[in-house]
This record gives sequence, structure tokens and C-alpha cells, in this order.
Amino acid sequence: MQKMTSLPLEEGRFVAILFHKDQISLSYRVLSNHEKFKNDIVFFRMRDPAPDVLGKFQLKKLPALLIMTSDPENQTTPTEEELKEGRRGMNLQVAHYTGKFNYDDLEKYLNVFVAPTKAEEPVPEAKALN
Repeated sequence: MQKMTSLPLEEGRFVAILFHKDQISLSYRVLSNHEKFKNDIVFFRMRDPAPDVLGKFQLKKLPALLIMTSDPENQTTPTEEELKEGRRGMNLQVAHYTGKFNYDDLEKYLNVFVAPTKAEEPVPEAKALN
């Protein structure tokens, strides 16, 4: 998962990951293909995540949606693996979506990440993963 998500994060894009057990909500599938998000958010999904993944992201129930970004102003020291692959260290910031998985609520939430200066709602609080 880290390799898949690192390039969009290095490009300054947001990464949305839906962790789920069963079928993906139709709303998430439609929004992940929406034209207005294609330049700003890269969408992923992970079915039946391993317990260590659930623990790392502090996920207590599924489905769960996380939005990740990297803070370019406060980059961390690259790991050996990152150096071998020519990547830089990242200060990963993660926001947990806590709303309902319907189209209107998901779209409103994702809009905050596409145009935070135009958003009516404040940008959700994100915390660093250490």
C-alpha cells in the first residue's frame, strides 16, 4: 500500500483509502470516478485489511475512509527503503471521515480537500502518523 500511495503524496495530491469488508458503497464508486476530483484526489480501496493495518490507522470499524496528505514543509528523514527508491521522507497527515456513506455527505467532505479555500466547512483535523 505504501508504494501505491507514495507517488501521489509526493506530487502533492490527496489520497483517499476506503477500508471495507464487503461491497463498496455505490456513492464512493461514483465519487471516485467524478471529474472534479481527478486532479486532486487519488482513490484506493482495501478489502479486509490486516489487523496491523487496522491498528496503524486506529480503525475500530469498517467501512472507514481516510484522506491522507503529506506536509511538504515538514518532511521527515527518508527511510533506507525510500532512499533506495529515490523517494523523499514524508510527514504523513491523516483525516478520518466520520460521516455517513451516502453521496451527498461524502461529496461535501471530499470537496473540502479539492478547494479548501472555498469550503463552507473547516478542513477536517488531520494528525501525523508516527
